[in-house]
Amino acid sequence: MANYKRRLNGVSQAPGAATAIMVGGGFVNWGDHAHLEATLITSAEDNDRFTPYGGLRAMQVIPISRGAVHDSPTLGGFLGARIGTLTLGISPEIGIYYDHSALGIHRGNFLFVPAITVHGDVARLLGR
Repeated sequence: MANYKRRLNGVSQAPGAATAIMVGGGFVNWGDHAHLEATLITSAEDNDRFTPYGGLRAMQVIPISRGAVHDSPTLGGFLGARIGTLTLGISPEIGIYYDHSALGIHRGNFLFVPAITVHGDVARLLGR
């Protein structure tokens, strides 16, 4: 997978709230599928303690090998916050996506995806 992110309002480190578009693609499922995605992200003004963000995302996998499963697009959004600075902090996040399972491995069509991202010097974050 590879992604490209571009801020839409001002230069990368401009003050104030930010909005960006991110597009990406790659190969998944042991090379059976190509993966394409597009995300619109917005965040509040950067803060050294708490910076909330959220976005909308669309993803699609495309079969590229014989016998690979066909799937419908996955659509949804996410909310999170960076707690701390760009150089030292964590970002808890929750995503909610509509995804009809092509393989029938989950019952409903909605997925809840929690995530935690660690930014910066992890040893310093753990107090070492």
